[in-house]
Amino acid sequence: MIFVFRNKIKTDLINTWELSHSLVQEILLSNEIEGVVSTRKEINELLDMKSPKEYRRLYGMVNKYRDIFFQKAAFDPITDSSKLRKVYKLLRQNEFRWIQLEGGGYRISKKSFDEWLDKGNASVTS
Repeated sequence: MIFVFRNKIKTDLINTWELSHSLVQEILLSNEIEGVVSTRKEINELLDMKSPKEYRRLYGMVNKYRDIFFQKAAFDPITDSSKLRKVYKLLRQNEFRWIQLEGGGYRISKKSFDEWLDKGNASVTS
């Protein structure tokens, strides 16, 4: 009985470590693609943090990844045109700074998106 209990604790610890490690790795790779310099230590600190008392770089993004990864927030996929219109309306509200790309296209500034997430505006409303 004690052996089974110890094995369960070990298994739970290993699973928790694997989940955390996978999440940190995903965030690091995503940041690397976007050209954002970050460290495992910085991301782990943000993952363990409930809510920072002052602005912490990357907190909004790490928190969103945590919500997605551990399914704490419900994410509604875009399945019809009305939801797409809501997203379009949100983008037109000029809440984000836009960066012009060489090919003439645009993308949202990652910093402005993180700031928007930190303000708690993650839900799209009509």
